[in-house]
Amino acid sequence: MKLEYFEKLKQNQGGLISFNGFLSTSTKYDVAYEFAQRSLSNGFPIAVLFQMKIDPTNSSYPFASLENHSVDPSEYEILFSFKAIFHIEAIEKIENNFWKVNITLINLNESDLSNYIEIESNKFNHFVGYEKLGELLIQMKELDRARDLYEMNIPRNSDSKYMYVYNQLGSICLSLNDYKSALLYYNFALQTKSSESLNDYVTISNINNKIGRILFEQEKFDEALEKCQDALSMQLEHLSSTHPSLVTTYDLLGMFYQQDHKYENALEYHQKKLDIQEKTSQSNQADLASTHFNIGICLENLSRFTEAMDHVQKSVDSTHFNDSELHNRQVALERIRKELE
Repeated sequence: MKLEYFEKLKQNQGGLISFNGFLSTSTKYDVAYEFAQRSLSNGFPIAVLFQMKIDPTNSSYPFASLENHSVDPSEYEILFSFKAIFHIEAIEKIENNFWKVNITLINLNESDLSNYIEIESNKFNHFVGYEKLGELLIQMKELDRARDLYEMNIPRNSDSKYMYVYNQLGSICLSLNDYKSALLYYNFALQTKSSESLNDYVTISNINNKIGRILFEQEKFDEALEKCQDALSMQLEHLSSTHPSLVTTYDLLGMFYQQDHKYENALEYHQKKLDIQEKTSQSNQADLASTHFNIGICLENLSRFTEAMDHVQKSVDSTHFNDSELHNRQVALERIRKELE
C-alpha cells in the first residue's frame, strides 16, 4: 500500500471503508499473510493485512466461496460484492512496515446506516471517508441516507470541498425531484471561492447545466437558456473543442430550443453535438441514434423532408429492437416519407 493511503487509513480508524471493485479474500491467515508480504517486494513501502469479522448468516452483501472454481484451490478464496462496507475496528503493527487492520462487515439490513453515520460523524473528518461512502450510497439508490451523510459533512470553512459536497447534495435532490433544494445547493456550490474550485471548469459548467435543466422544467425558459449559455462560454474558453462536457451542453441547448419550437436554433446545437460524436466516438449507439432523431425532427419542422428522412432513418437503423423509442422513430419516419410522396 502507498504510504499516503495508509496514513489516510490510520486517520480514519473507527470510520468506514469500502473497496473498489470486487474484493478477493482468503479464509487462511498464512495465504493472506503471504500475499501481503509480496507487496513489500513489489516496491510498496507498507504491507497491510485486513482481518475481517463477518457473520455469514446475517449479511446483506453477497459473497461466495471460489474454492471449487479457483485456479489454485489451496488459496481458499472468498469473493465479496463491490458494495461491501466495513467498519475499521483497530490498526495494529505486526512488524516493521507490516500492519494488520481489523474490520467488521456492516449489515445494512439490520443496522440503520444513517443513524450509524450520525453517531460516527465526528470521525468522518477526512475527505476520502465520506466521499467514497456517499458515492457508494448513491450507486445503491440510498439517496436519503447519502443526503444525510453529505449534509453532516458540509465543510465549516470555504475550501475546496465546498463545491464537491454542495454539488453532490444538489444532484441527490435533483434525483429526488426536490428542485427547490437542488437549486439551493447548486447555487451554494457556485459561490465557492477557493482557487481550486474556480479552476474546475468542467464541474462549474456541469452545475450550470443542471441548474438550466431545473429551470427549464419549471418553465423558466430564458433563465434556463442563460445558465446553459454560461456553461457553454466557459467550456469554449477553457476546454477543448471536442470535450465530452460540450456534448451535454449542446444537447441541452438543442432540446430547449426544440421544445420552444425554435427549430433553426435547435438544429444548430444538435448538429454541433453530432459533429463531436462523429469526430471522437464518445457516444454509444443509443446516444448517436437520439441525436440523429432530434436533427431529423427539426428538419421535418423546417420542411426539409429529404434531409429529415435521412437522419431519422439513421436513427431507426441504430435503435435496438427492444428500445422503447423505436416505435416513435418508425412512426416519424413513415410520416416524413408520406410528405415526400
